[in-house]
Amino acid sequence: MNRVRLGVLVAAGEGSRLGRPEGKALAPLAGRPLFLHSFLTLVQLDGLRTVVVVVREQDKAAVERIIEALPPLPAERRKPECLIVVGGATRQESVRAGLEALAAKGWVGTADQSAVVLIHDAARPLLPLELAEAVATAAADAPASVVSAATTVVDTLRYEEPTTSLVAPSVAAPSRDGLYSVQTPQAGHLERLLAAHRLAAAAPEDGAHLDDLAVGQAAGLRVVLVPGDRRNLKITHADDFAVAEALLKASLLPRSGLGLDVHAFGPPTTEVGCVRLGGVSIPHSLGLIGHSDADVAVHAVIDALLGAAGSGDIGLWFSPDDPKWRGADSLAMLERLWTRLTATGLLLGNVDLTIAAEEPRLAPHYVTMRQALAGALSSEFAAINVKATTAERLGFVGRGQGIAALATATVFAPPGWQPPKVGELD
Repeated sequence: MNRVRLGVLVAAGEGSRLGRPEGKALAPLAGRPLFLHSFLTLVQLDGLRTVVVVVREQDKAAVERIIEALPPLPAERRKPECLIVVGGATRQESVRAGLEALAAKGWVGTADQSAVVLIHDAARPLLPLELAEAVATAAADAPASVVSAATTVVDTLRYEEPTTSLVAPSVAAPSRDGLYSVQTPQAGHLERLLAAHRLAAAAPEDGAHLDDLAVGQAAGLRVVLVPGDRRNLKITHADDFAVAEALLKASLLPRSGLGLDVHAFGPPTTEVGCVRLGGVSIPHSLGLIGHSDADVAVHAVIDALLGAAGSGDIGLWFSPDDPKWRGADSLAMLERLWTRLTATGLLLGNVDLTIAAEEPRLAPHYVTMRQALAGALSSEFAAINVKATTAERLGFVGRGQGIAALATATVFAPPGWQPPKVGELD
């Protein structure tokens, strides 16, 4: 049986029904951008050689940065090649862009022309690995077919009938017998699926096809359905995130960590004069002294997350003796570290940050600091809290000699989870 497998992760949706400015691919879910959940599942698929992530043009740089920060796979598993391409205005166009990228890499018209390609929507972040395996296996056994996961319809269905009445339209209930809810992943042999998508693109008068089953069927491929999984839900509306997060965390265990950091005041860090706190530049006559940008608040958050992960402290991961971190953006360091940690199985619960400072006044900046931290952690705004206090003129903070920050973090980990090796960022 052919074991060469390829993947296309479709993540180019606008997510207009979600009401999120960042688009669907980067919408946060439990401390990960939405696309990353299913991406981390796909790369575990046995025999996967190349995976294409199809995104919006404006998301490409962010997706590249996130994937580059992921940890290496265990030595016993081959890391698939990853391509990131820009999709089209419709799902059909985006899938074809992904298939064409695979063809450009030489997977069509070679000895591996029978390679199976698995197409999955990033909007289904809870993809079980065993379901991806079942769909890929079924496709390998059926060269002239397009295969999809599907579940039986269990709800009573009703539809509105056209009416000229001013009252509510009448409704009818069709039978559920023989009805299925079609999911992704969908799969087929690359050469045939690509030909089917090219054929569909050449005949736009036939209309857009809703999925790859329809594209394949229009080209003469046989449709094969395999049992789907009801956990493999689709994120379409805003309230779907709460359901998905509850399912993600249902079998995970909470872990908590504490972070404390202190930085002394020094000369202004810019000509204008500002202090960097919580990823935000706040006007002030003095700056903070540190190897990076000395963002004491972000450093406390980093230590809190490392404490929850049981993975040492900030100095072990971002050594002050390493010149590459000199003047570094601490918020970017936080994003890089969290991408590394969440890829091992951690999900975010919440972060609570307290900053102790006599000056500058921080209350006007709470919202922007929370937004900055939430962005770096791919988190909901509500999961991040920021507050400040003075030291009532007591101690080094009270004397205006520096700023201190204290943070707590709660994460969720699978049973038996093991922390990554300290300092492994590259």
